[in-house]
Amino acid sequence: MKIQEVRRLLNSESGLEEILTEYQPCFDTIDELMGYLKQDILNGEKELLSAQTTLTGLYGSLITIFKIAQAYKISEEAKQFVLLNEDYEKNNPGIKSLSAAKLDKLTAIKIANWRTLRNIFEGYILAAEKAIITCQSNLKSLKMERAFSNTNPEKF
Repeated sequence: MKIQEVRRLLNSESGLEEILTEYQPCFDTIDELMGYLKQDILNGEKELLSAQTTLTGLYGSLITIFKIAQAYKISEEAKQFVLLNEDYEKNNPGIKSLSAAKLDKLTAIKIANWRTLRNIFEGYILAAEKAIITCQSNLKSLKMERAFSNTNPEKF
């Protein structure tokens, strides 16, 4: 999905679901590879390299969307905070202003969908990042085992 399209979709709550649907295959692949790591199925060099490459590609696809979603969440949060405060003051002239804590809670309710989208992307990015590190670590261990079990470790 192009950045312009993501930005357009982030401008409306209905677009958030479309973004999630578009990136569901990425999430599914990360879930699948994480499952393989949990079951210790990825134990060969070829499988680990393939998983690492796939995860790196997925990370690259998701991080941009995450950063855009994070910026939109912050922007929407500020906009809602101001709108809620202005609306309250307009409808309640002469009455004590709402506390910042109350406005924060009301704002949180208004931006819940943007926060959820941002958190979903963040969770999958963190999972991919940890899985990449695990693949790298396992590959290093395999190479060390091979080096120590070989009579001529300098070949590796």
